[in-house]
Amino acid sequence: MSVIWSGITEEGAVVPVQVTEEGKVVATGDGPQGDYLPITGGELTGDLEVDGSITAAGDVKIGGLSSAPNITLAANGRSTFYYPSAAPTDGVLKVESNVGGTKQLKWFVQSDGTQYLGGDASSAPNILLKSDGNITAAGSLTCKNYVDITRSDNSSALQVNKDGQQFPTFKVTGDGSITADGEAFFGNSNYYNKFYTSGTHEIYNTDWPTSNNALDIKGSTGSVFTVLGNGSIAAARGKCGFTADGELIFSSRGTRYKLFVSQGVCQAEEYTRQMELKEKAEQFIADKRETKPSTQPSKPSTQPQPEATPDNDNA
Repeated sequence: MSVIWSGITEEGAVVPVQVTEEGKVVATGDGPQGDYLPITGGELTGDLEVDGSITAAGDVKIGGLSSAPNITLAANGRSTFYYPSAAPTDGVLKVESNVGGTKQLKWFVQSDGTQYLGGDASSAPNILLKSDGNITAAGSLTCKNYVDITRSDNSSALQVNKDGQQFPTFKVTGDGSITADGEAFFGNSNYYNKFYTSGTHEIYNTDWPTSNNALDIKGSTGSVFTVLGNGSIAAARGKCGFTADGELIFSSRGTRYKLFVSQGVCQAEEYTRQMELKEKAEQFIADKRETKPSTQPSKPSTQPQPEATPDNDNA
């Protein structure tokens, strides 16, 4: 059973209006045809065309099923995109803009999670984030925290390459080995170690006291070769070497000697460790005195001095 009503248009024309048993309104005439949603509830199965804006207090679900949509724009600000494809390179999300003067793809997300960002994302992206964890960036990387690189073997952990060169210019492997083509500089303008590509090693310190070591080679029993800041050398655990004045020190049959020249003849005098330590201490004190700033005499007072009272008894 159905009921047929009549309706009057704004122009005064009478048109039939039919209501079915299911409660649907069937209208004939020049108006839009099809099913109409009730004010609350219901589901639209056809197309929805809107010329103005849409404001929704709840979630917006697009495609798929109402219980499992392909796109969900949630009211809490979260967006979910589902692309029902097993092909890893199919596009799930694309963002285009006219930045650069022409319409270009700026952000592209594949089904496997790989992302292309910046530049021309379709062919030459500035950043490529692959789903396997590899990252390729055309620009610089700024890090405000440490970089942690973990390797399961001794292969390269950090590598620097230069265009036109076959091998890397700098490489750090998993076991901590370092290979570098250039110079190495450690320290600052006052204290530094510098290694040149020619094989030269430069050590510099602006205020090296004589007791400080510039180079110290140690074994299981202690120092075996030492160079002090004043240029003196101690080799074979101090059994031989040179003093800061260039005098030769050597050992013979358990006794330590220092070689000197007297009247054109080389002679050797016993030179014990106690004698050497005493000389170093005296030299250290002398160096400190040379570097100590001189005391400037105080300026005479500019205040007027009281006149002296004559002593009649001693006049």
